[in-house]
Amino acid sequence: MTQAAGTSVAVERARRFADDVVRPAAATIDAEGRMPREVMEAMAAEGLICPSLPEQLGGHELAPVDAGLVTEAIGRACCSTRTIMTIQDALVGQTLMRWGSEAHQRHLPDIAAGRRLAAFALTEPEVGSDARGITTRYEADGAGFRLSGRKKWITFGGIADLFLMVATGDDGPTVFLVERDAGGQATEPMEGLIGNRGTHVAEIRLDATPVGADAVVGRLGGAFPFVAGSALDNGRYSVAWGSVGIIAEATDLM
Repeated sequence: MTQAAGTSVAVERARRFADDVVRPAAATIDAEGRMPREVMEAMAAEGLICPSLPEQLGGHELAPVDAGLVTEAIGRACCSTRTIMTIQDALVGQTLMRWGSEAHQRHLPDIAAGRRLAAFALTEPEVGSDARGITTRYEADGAGFRLSGRKKWITFGGIADLFLMVATGDDGPTVFLVERDAGGQATEPMEGLIGNRGTHVAEIRLDATPVGADAVVGRLGGAFPFVAGSALDNGRYSVAWGSVGIIAEATDLM
């Protein structure tokens, strides 16, 4: 199958999936404020959690425009469900594909299959768009590091198994791949959201969370403009397509 033929199939599959699975579940997702595991499992079965990843990793290896059309299709039916793709594919999956080590990339099949969820942890209580102003810090500790600080508004932070965590230290802002069970973490779900209620947004507190030297994604000091910078570019592209979906759905309803 050629790339062009494969991508058109993926887009049509996404549109059918949005109508058959996502749209009927959207009101419940919004009302209950959670993402049902069965929806994520169904997305994974269709290769729609990380559609940009290679097929052998669980995706469709879509070109950017086709990935955007898939994102728009899901976003028209449910913005919370579309956010799964923005986080797992655009912010985490593509970042690990480009900057991650071989050990980091071993997580990708589980992420694409929905067996493990990831979150991108950059935003802090006092730091939003000024990403370079983060205060979460890393300190060298023997063969690894310890991370301390607070992250807020972390999408899927309430249920994620892995975090791309951005912290700063003597070598400059750095991205770390942190396991939830690394220790020294506390998660507080954030309630009362106006939109995207099914995305398990949370605040994460880190208290000397230990990570190994192999947790560094890219290199020390490489968060900006490289690792986190490219993740944000991909994430914003995905969100833009999701916004197109919202606009198109609203226009149709009017």
